[in-house]
Amino acid sequence: TLAMDAKTGATEAFQLSDVSVQMVHEGMLLVDPTNSQRQVKTKHNILVDGKETNMLDSVLCLVNTAMLSHEGLYAGGSATSSIKKNGSLTQKTKKMLLASMDDDRQLLQQLCDFNTLLALDQVLS
Repeated sequence: TLAMDAKTGATEAFQLSDVSVQMVHEGMLLVDPTNSQRQVKTKHNILVDGKETNMLDSVLCLVNTAMLSHEGLYAGGSATSSIKKNGSLTQKTKKMLLASMDDDRQLLQQLCDFNTLLALDQVLS
């Protein structure tokens, strides 16, 4: 899971802790898909902050995960923007995608632009 501050772009990554994965495996968590609260009921009492409870705050199941910077194909650093301000594809990008449909390598290169992927997601969903 990623949490991003839209104003600054600061991003934190989270994943389930080993203990929470073990709790799920052992059937300790009673997950109700209709419950939209972040509290999860547990099968047996657990200790949280030195107190016994059978309600677990799901945030306690997450741990911060390091994100490493890298340079690679999936960047979005093309010289020209592939999307308009409203998030849709530019005509130039549409033409390049259509032209590369017969060449897998060229199509992959076009789809490696993260902004293009986001715009396609918006169109297809």
